[in-house]
Amino acid sequence: MKNRSFAFVGLWIGILVFAGCQGSEQTVSGAILRAEEFLIRHQRPDGAIADARNPLFDTWETVWAAYALSYAEGDSAKLALQAALDYLKSQTNESGLICHNMRCRSQYCIETSAAYALLLGRMKSPEVEAVQTAIWQKRHIQGYWEIGNPDVRIQRKYPSVTGFAFWALASNPIYKDSTKKAGEFILNTQNPNGSWGATWEYYGTDAYGIWACGEALLAIDNPSRTVQESLERAAKFICDRQLETGGWDFKLPNLKRSPSDELITALVLNFLSDKNGPEIAFREKAVQFLLNTQNRDGGWNGGFFPVPKERYEKREDLFATAMALIALRKELEAELP
Repeated sequence: MKNRSFAFVGLWIGILVFAGCQGSEQTVSGAILRAEEFLIRHQRPDGAIADARNPLFDTWETVWAAYALSYAEGDSAKLALQAALDYLKSQTNESGLICHNMRCRSQYCIETSAAYALLLGRMKSPEVEAVQTAIWQKRHIQGYWEIGNPDVRIQRKYPSVTGFAFWALASNPIYKDSTKKAGEFILNTQNPNGSWGATWEYYGTDAYGIWACGEALLAIDNPSRTVQESLERAAKFICDRQLETGGWDFKLPNLKRSPSDELITALVLNFLSDKNGPEIAFREKAVQFLLNTQNRDGGWNGGFFPVPKERYEKREDLFATAMALIALRKELEAELP
């Protein structure tokens, strides 16, 4: 399912033509460089790359910022990446897992730990196996995972949690057969409309569940027809809801604060880029949307984490920028031999 389509050549040519018409500041490569600089500027002395205004997700943000920088070739990006990796290693607890921020360091968050395992796997670090083992040991006997995150009190087994865990374990043949129940859990929790629903504890948008669960299903070797049909339903849910701008805005109604179209679009594009199916035109419009909405400082507006408290404010610019940067990198590398 990962084979690149020759039809994608047309997509990339179209993006470059569009970018060229908009001026050099709108090229994909230029957007990538500015985004990398944005992340590097937000690195703390301890190595974390996180929102200085609110450290709620400083470890989670660092994982995805480091993942985004792992594509970069410049010396400054490499130095920032190494500092971020050192920070993340310092945040592991006795079980080898990590939590979403420094405050809950002695505990764990399955999603943050799974993202960390994905980063270690991308870096080809031998430490990835220990993290995978620790994740596996937290599974429920029925095959799913609960978040672990002490701040999540209701939606503790939202499908994205199992999606992340499955995704993180998929590269290890040790768990290939034993994750069958997890795959069934993901399939069984998909809604008829193709989404996995939305809840405020997980960004309040259907895009989040589709990203996590979709990536998990895409990681399956030789997927069954049932898996393929599930992915097609998810893609249809997405494509049917693309805006004229090229972005997406599906989120829970009546939120006091909510994630931005830019963040939602970046999550969607990450899934579609990896799926690499016939959704080329939708991807092209999404890339153009991200090029058009990048801020002058190189980042993207992430909106807010939708905590239902009027006085609480947590911006998601770091997460949105990391997700947009990863998505654009995937689209750029799609044309490489």
